[in-house]
Amino acid sequence: VGVDNMCILVHALKRQSLELPLEERVGNALSEVGPSITLASLSEVLAFAVGSFIPMPACRVFSMFAALAVLLDFLLQVTAFVALMTFDFIRTEENRVDCFPCITVRPTASGLEH
Repeated sequence: VGVDNMCILVHALKRQSLELPLEERVGNALSEVGPSITLASLSEVLAFAVGSFIPMPACRVFSMFAALAVLLDFLLQVTAFVALMTFDFIRTEENRVDCFPCITVRPTASGLEH
């Protein structure tokens, strides 16, 4: 639950034209896939919220916590994950190593693919 939204966001950002500034690419990607991931997450929250009306206490508590967890997951995806994804694309464009971002490498002859 929620991991597919992250994959959709990353894929949408990778599909953007590299000629555009990064801020515009992120905005275009969010406007492209934002409605679909919002609808998917809200339907998951609603499905778990309906489960909170079950008379069994264990299922009711699980459903309430799951609805809250999916909602918080969505909020973090559209805020923190997008920011971290942007930082990673900046790192990639500056030819920095992923584990040691203070080290830069020369691009290959074919160029770096994002």
